[in-house]
Amino acid sequence: LIAVNMKPPTVGQNRWGNSMVSNYVRKTNRQSWDESSMLLAIKSVIDDKNSYTKASTNYNVPHSTLQDRVKKIKDGKIEYGSSASIVLGNYKKVFNTEQENELAEYIKDMESRLFGLTQQSVRKLAFQLADRNGIQHTFNMNTGMAGKDWLKGFLKRHTELSVRAPEPTSAARAMGFNQPVVMNFYELLRQCYDKYKFSADRVFNVDESGLSNVAKSRAKIIAHKGRKQVGKLSSAERGQNVTVTICMSASGNFIPPLMIFPRVRMNPDFIDGAPPATIVVCHPSGWMQSHIFVQWLEHFIKHTNPTESNPALLLLDGHATHVKNLDVIDLARKKNVIILCFPHIQLTVCNHLIQQLDYWLVNHPGRVVGLHQISKIFGEAYIKAANIRNACSGFKKTGIFPFDPEVFTEVDFAATETTNLIQEPTEPVVAAHQIEIVIPNNNIAPEASTSCNIPLNNSVDIDVSQDNINIKNINTFNVSPEMIQPIPKIPARSSRLSNSRRGKTAIITASPYKNDLEDSQNIKPVKRSFFENKTVCHTKKSMKKRATCSKDDVDVQCLYCSELYTTNTNGEKWIKCTTCKNWLHE
Repeated sequence: LIAVNMKPPTVGQNRWGNSMVSNYVRKTNRQSWDESSMLLAIKSVIDDKNSYTKASTNYNVPHSTLQDRVKKIKDGKIEYGSSASIVLGNYKKVFNTEQENELAEYIKDMESRLFGLTQQSVRKLAFQLADRNGIQHTFNMNTGMAGKDWLKGFLKRHTELSVRAPEPTSAARAMGFNQPVVMNFYELLRQCYDKYKFSADRVFNVDESGLSNVAKSRAKIIAHKGRKQVGKLSSAERGQNVTVTICMSASGNFIPPLMIFPRVRMNPDFIDGAPPATIVVCHPSGWMQSHIFVQWLEHFIKHTNPTESNPALLLLDGHATHVKNLDVIDLARKKNVIILCFPHIQLTVCNHLIQQLDYWLVNHPGRVVGLHQISKIFGEAYIKAANIRNACSGFKKTGIFPFDPEVFTEVDFAATETTNLIQEPTEPVVAAHQIEIVIPNNNIAPEASTSCNIPLNNSVDIDVSQDNINIKNINTFNVSPEMIQPIPKIPARSSRLSNSRRGKTAIITASPYKNDLEDSQNIKPVKRSFFENKTVCHTKKSMKKRATCSKDDVDVQCLYCSELYTTNTNGEKWIKCTTCKNWLHE
């Protein structure tokens, strides 16, 4: 006897050390019948006393296979629940079809809520599902994960799933894009269309975008195999931000952009290479400011020339420089510009700047991209992206023009279900009665179930036709994926903690909004805290200092919520109204 010292196969190899076949093509059509059809055929023979020929013909299953399965059930060799499973050779799936479908639905649900699972997370979850549900498996016990081959086969069986690189989405955008807010926006947009009869060339959208001189592209490159780190040349570790304001109409017309450089003094080189008629301004922060947006609005009015008989509709986000700027509102009302603030709806993303940055570094070796080159690089990308097709497509896909309030489906609002707080009904909702045949699975540990188990015998009068009966094959998980990895939920937050710098969905130029904004800005905060020591009385150096309080330093109530100041434990700031001299939360 000669003993051979063989190493155990690694991941992705079979017992002989060769790579496993990734794209195996079946050479026969054996065992290609449907499990649910076989289950109906078995029930038709056992319970309804139909012949094998009639049952196999009605449900399109092999005659011999049906006969063998029924015989094994009568002899007690297999159980009724597993009689319809498909087995090919020595290998079989760890999870049945229903369990894999449940796992696939959970993965799609997490992805729609912006909590997508990585490949490693899915493999760990598959191992936990098999272990917690008592399902026999061949997963690696040391790593606690399913194999890569299992994941590859799982993705091949579920073609609706694919491995994608997710785009970062801010929490504010995900929380703000909820169905009630979006429907309110479309209702206001409908009112504007009905009142002013806007055409495509009079509907505009404006937004800001930050440009950096450091490319953030993570595209893969071909490099030498085995290297631990592969680098790519960039201008600096951290870039400088330049804000660009772009405006376009539903007909494909573009207003010349505005660029804000993070500088105090203007440099003539900043405008070199910029798109024609571009406005270039400077601010130390490089971000949009209230007075700069007033300057851009004058620039917008100059190019659109709105009149009382032909006004312009301007759609913008709820940034404070837009919606909490009285100068902007007064100028827009005077020049016949209707401003509508919308939720987080992104029209079009056509940013070729990253690609242009890479090209510039390749064509100019030894130099870096600075603020002097940003305008030229942006101008080249702007000419490619600012076209009629992109503009019209952005307005159409968001349902703004042509007007389509039903453009978004329930899947688009799934991300906000993490933060939505739905009030539970006070009375239970009674669902319609539906007969279900429950077939237990031998792989699942017995546990109390709320389903109604109906025995399959002759005493129960049930129509077995596939069109008239709803057979639910309960081969699903006893411990579901939601139990192992619950879907995240954000707890309720106080309305006072919301961001007061962002505006709500409203017509900004309307009189009610303007009056509310003027009233809120008339309340100026007073830089003085309650119970502050006013004067110190002393007669001698040896005497202790004694604090005295003013007459109005008493426990007061909030003007709106009537909360006492002494009971305020959240550390919230209070302000005093200059008109009525009452105190309220900031």
